[in-house]
Amino acid sequence: MYLTEETRSELYGTLSELVGSNGAEYLMTQGPPGGWEQYPTNTDLQALATKMAEGFNEAGTERKILRTDMNAGFAAAETDRKNIRTDMNAGFTAADAKMTAGFAAADAKTENLRAEMYGGLAQTNAKIDGLGADVKTALAELAGTRSRDVWAFSATVAVLALMFTVAVIIGA
Repeated sequence: MYLTEETRSELYGTLSELVGSNGAEYLMTQGPPGGWEQYPTNTDLQALATKMAEGFNEAGTERKILRTDMNAGFAAAETDRKNIRTDMNAGFTAADAKMTAGFAAADAKTENLRAEMYGGLAQTNAKIDGLGADVKTALAELAGTRSRDVWAFSATVAVLALMFTVAVIIGA
């Protein structure tokens, strides 16, 4: 209730009749400095309580929506993490398979080259053995038909020819 000057005068008059002018003066000065209209009424407090309840309900609803959104975001992030992990594992498995196949192919090539090398060395050894036998035969023939100087010269030539042949075969 807002006190107008007229209402204050009436209140002062009534109080003066009941308690006297000193008592009325004292009671009139005991009110709030800005007037009684500053203080809320029960209706004002009820309206404020209703507004606060609405605000809390709205905040609770927004919090629930936010929590739902956050849970959905966390679930999506977890799904993305699992998908990334699956993709990485698949990539590592594919890379491992390629590397294993590459190593197997390299091992096979190495074994083929080793077999070719051993085969080539066996052929070279056989040729050298054959040439050695030919030289021995030629030396034996020379030893029987030639003199000692001719035989020594022929042996030197034969050895040089043999060395040249070996050098050509190994170089080839």
